[in-house]
Amino acid sequence: MDILADVHLSEVISTLIYCGVGLVFFIVAYFIIELIMPFPVRKEIEEDQNIALGAIIGSMIIGLAIIIASAIASPSSPDRPAKTPVEQTQPAPDRK
Repeated sequence: MDILADVHLSEVISTLIYCGVGLVFFIVAYFIIELIMPFPVRKEIEEDQNIALGAIIGSMIIGLAIIIASAIASPSSPDRPAKTPVEQTQPAPDRK
């Protein structure tokens, strides 16, 4: 039983690219948050232990992660519609 037999190089490369693009978006989003806020975010969270600000920044990052994951999971072309989990598990109907 070879574990690596089902791994395709194109899938690994696309995963690494998506990971890199996602990290770049997170870094850019953090710096935008730093620019928008009238106070230093890092100082407020680390030194002043502002838990509420940490929760707000964390929820913004989770929201951005959901948006990035949705963009990655969406079909890449309009000719190929996304299958719902029900469509993926049901067998094709018999044609007579």
